[in-house]
Amino acid sequence: MTNNEIKNNKFAIIAGNGKLPVLVADNASKEGLEVFSICFDIKNYPKMKLLCKKAIYLGPGQLQKAANFLNENGIKQVLFIGKVSKEQYFRNPRIDKRGLQAISCKKRL
Repeated sequence: MTNNEIKNNKFAIIAGNGKLPVLVADNASKEGLEVFSICFDIKNYPKMKLLCKKAIYLGPGQLQKAANFLNENGIKQVLFIGKVSKEQYFRNPRIDKRGLQAISCKKRL
């Protein structure tokens, strides 16, 4: 993704675990982009909070809160980076109504 491909010079990273979400946020902010982040990994949250214009930590089942965050900040483009394992749903079982609807559609996790 280049600066010319990013509308309004802003986008959001949905960050799982690993180093890549932090590296992308760092490089994008150095390029002058407004970076927002939804962190599903508590270990990356403090770093993303420093690098991004705004960052929040959510459980992977909080889909409505994630959608609200994107809408409130006018985010039209999202990049999903990092692993979100099935175990995270059980370690951090914060699930909203929209998350429950998504899970109920799946036959198995």
